[in-house]
Amino acid sequence: MRITFLRDEIYETEGPGKGPAFPAGSTWDCADDFGDRWLRRAAAERIGNQVPRDGARFVEVTRGRGAGAEAAAEKAAAEKAAAEKA
Repeated sequence: MRITFLRDEIYETEGPGKGPAFPAGSTWDCADDFGDRWLRRAAAERIGNQVPRDGARFVEVTRGRGAGAEAAAEKAAAEKAAAEKA
């Protein structure tokens, strides 16, 4: 299913507050069980029936504009700068 997140969320697979971030406004194609998780929590809305390719549980379609998106962009820029220095 395709879902859009209504608020910033973290899939806490690595402990409290740690794991993949799903920023508000981002759109994802995901397995039904994964999408249902966020629909039950009223954290996302279903916007289509697309499924991720190659058996993935979730694949980002569009980047959101929430706080999580800013943090992800800053982290990516810092990693790029560190790689360029090395």
